Amino acid sequence: MNLTPMLADVPFVTVIVALAGLIFFFFIIVAVWASRYTKSGPNQVLIISGRKHKIVDPDGNTREVGFRVVKGGGRFVWPVIEKVDTLSKPRKFTRAKACRCAWTAWRKPR
Repeated sequence: MNLTPMLADVPFVTVIVALAGLIFFFFIIVAVWASRYTKSGPNQVLIISGRKHKIVDPDGNTREVGFRVVKGGGRFVWPVIEKVDTLSKPRKFTRAKACRCAWTAWRKPR
């Protein structure tokens, strides 16, 4: 299939406007992603709540909870669907303690 005859009928300005629109759309997507990416500091834990997430207990059972615990690093937080809170962690802070804190905060009536 030869595209040259099909593209010969399209004005040059239309091609430039279409490419500019695609580049603009790409930058909008990158800006939204960058604004929703949340990082935790070296002594912080992110509690991301809102969507269901499967976790595996130390005894091997899989269960579904309404939060994620992120210790170090960063994660993308879905707009409108998820909410992020930060906890400052002391020196001896484990993932189990963070899950317990998140679970009690999630169960509290608001």
